[in-house]
Amino acid sequence: MTFQHLIQQLNHEFSVNLVSSIQDWEIQDIALLDTRQKDFLHNTLYFGYDHQMKDCNTPTIQCI
Repeated sequence: MTFQHLIQQLNHEFSVNLVSSIQDWEIQDIALLDTRQKDFLHNTLYFGYDHQMKDCNTPTIQCI
């Protein structure tokens, strides 16, 4: 399932705020956003808060 397809499905029942979405990669894993992490995977959907994103060094992750 791609990121955009997942967001469309979630929006049917929930209010979803996109924090970061650069490209529509195939999602293969999910994880909680950890700002101490140095490397992020493009095929992982991260869950976190918007204020955590400013501490991340990469704007190319998919985060809800």
